[in-house]
Amino acid sequence: MLGKPRLGFKNPPQGAMEQPALVSALHRRIRELEEELRIEKQKNERKNDVKENTLWPWDELRNSSPSPNARKQPKQPRSPTDVRGSTFKLASQVLVLKGKDTFGQQTSLKRVLAESKGRDDRRGDDTPILQPASHKTLWKAECAEHSSDDEQQLPHCPGSIGRANLTLQSSCLSPNTSDRIMSTKSRTVLETSPLAGSQIPIISQQVMAYLESAYCRDTNTFSHSDAFPSLVTRLCEESEKVLQQEPLYARVATPCYVFGDVHGNYADLSYFLSSLISFRNLSYSSGNILFLGDYVDRGEYGLECVALLLSLKLSAPERVFLLRGNHEDPLVNGDIRHYGNTSFLQQCTELFGVKTGNVIWKHVNSTVFKNLPLSADIDRKIFCTHGGIPRFTGGTDTRLADLQDPDFPRLESFSTFKDEKGSSKPWVRMTCDLCWSDPKDRETGMDDFGFADNNRGGGTICFGKAAVDDFLSSTGFEYVVRAHQEKSDGLRLSKSAKVITLFSSSDYEGHRNGAGLLFINTVKEIRMIIKKAS
Repeated sequence: MLGKPRLGFKNPPQGAMEQPALVSALHRRIRELEEELRIEKQKNERKNDVKENTLWPWDELRNSSPSPNARKQPKQPRSPTDVRGSTFKLASQVLVLKGKDTFGQQTSLKRVLAESKGRDDRRGDDTPILQPASHKTLWKAECAEHSSDDEQQLPHCPGSIGRANLTLQSSCLSPNTSDRIMSTKSRTVLETSPLAGSQIPIISQQVMAYLESAYCRDTNTFSHSDAFPSLVTRLCEESEKVLQQEPLYARVATPCYVFGDVHGNYADLSYFLSSLISFRNLSYSSGNILFLGDYVDRGEYGLECVALLLSLKLSAPERVFLLRGNHEDPLVNGDIRHYGNTSFLQQCTELFGVKTGNVIWKHVNSTVFKNLPLSADIDRKIFCTHGGIPRFTGGTDTRLADLQDPDFPRLESFSTFKDEKGSSKPWVRMTCDLCWSDPKDRETGMDDFGFADNNRGGGTICFGKAAVDDFLSSTGFEYVVRAHQEKSDGLRLSKSAKVITLFSSSDYEGHRNGAGLLFINTVKEIRMIIKKAS
C-alpha cells in the first residue's frame, strides 16, 4: 500500500498503481495547482489596481463594472484639479526651471497656482482695448504707399527651390560604412523602404542653419545678412504649399507638448525647443508639438520666431502644428501706432527697408498666417485654440461641426467684426471668437448661454463656467487649452480646472512673468512646465 498521498489527490491511487499512472497524476495535480495560483495572482492584482486608483482607458472603464471589493473602499477627498469623470488628469507636480538651467525642480501645483493668482490679481488686467476702426485705417494707410507691382517684386535666392532626396548612402551612411554594418540583403531592403527616400526641404535646413549662425545666445541679438529676405520669401512659398493641404481643424495625438503665446521671444522659444528636440532633429523626438498662436508683435524677434517655426513645420509637417492667434492678422500686426517698435510691420521695415519690408510683411500674412489652422484637439478629448470657445446663440449646437467643415474659408483678416447676423454660417464671427475671446473672471452680466461682452471691445466676447460646461458636454471634450493672456507663471487654471491658459513668453514687456507649457503623455496625464523669469 502506498498510503495517503501527500498532494491530496481527489481520487488517490490504491493498491499497486502503475508508475506511469502515478507520474501522470502528479503532473495533472501540479497543473491544477499552477492554475489556482494564477487565478489567485490575478485577483490580487485587481485589488491592488483598485487601491492605487490606476487610470484606465475610457473604453475599458465604460464597459467594465467595479468589483465588490472596490465598492467597500472609503471615499477619498477629491483634488480641486481633478475633474470628475475625466479621462485626462492634471499632475500634482509642476516642473519649475530657472535661468538657463534645463534641470528643473518639482513643485506642488497648488502652491504654484496660489502664488501666480496672487500676483495676477495684484497686477490686474492690462489687456489693451481693441479699436478696429484705427486698425483698418492704418492698414490702408500703410499699404497705399506701394503699388501692386511692388507686391510682385519679391526677392528670390539663386538656386533651385525644392527638396533633397535623402537616400541611405547620401544622407546617413557612406558606402564603406554601410558595407561594414549591414549585409547586402539588409541594405537592399532599407534602400527600397519609404523612409530611405523621405524628403526634407532644403530651405528648412538653410533657414535653421542661418538662424543658428546669426543668433548670439549670450547677448540675445541677431546679426543678419543680405540673404535673410530671400530665405524668408522662399520659406513662405514652401510653407504655403504644405499649409494649404491641411485642414483648418487639426488632430494631434499624444505624447504632445503645447505652447502658448510666443510674441517674438526667440530666447525662450529656442531655450524650450533645444530641450524638447533630441539631437536637434524631430525624427529623434518622442512627442508632437502644438503652438497656440501669437508668434509676432510685442517682442523683439517676431520674424525670426516665425522663420524657426516654419522651418520646423516643413521638416516634420505631421509632428508640428501651428495654430492662428489674433496677432496673425494684418489689421493687428500692422498697427505701428499701437505697438510701436514691437509691431511686426515695423520690425520688417527696420530689417529690410520700407519697400522690401512691406513686401515681406504682406507676403507672410497672405501666404502663411492666412492658412494656419484655427483650432485643434488632442486625442479627441482636449480642445485647443488661441482665445476660447465660439459663442452659442441657441438651437442645435453645430459649433464643432462648423469648425471641421472643409468649406470653412481661409480669411486673410478677421478682426473687422462685421455684422453677420443674416448669414447662415458666420465664419468671421466664429474666427474672431476663437482668436479673441477670454474666460470671464467674475460670473456677472452673462447671457442665458454663459457669454458676455469682453472689455477688449470691438464685439469680442468672454465666456463663463456655464458656457464651458455646455461646450464640453455637447462636444465630448474634457478640457479647453488656450493662450491669449499673460499669466505670472505662464499658466492659469479656471472654470473648475477645465480651462487651462498658457503663456510661453517670459519677461513679457518687462513684467517679469514666467513662461509655461504643457506636456500631455500617453497615460492621459497633463504635466506643466514653468520657466521662471530671468
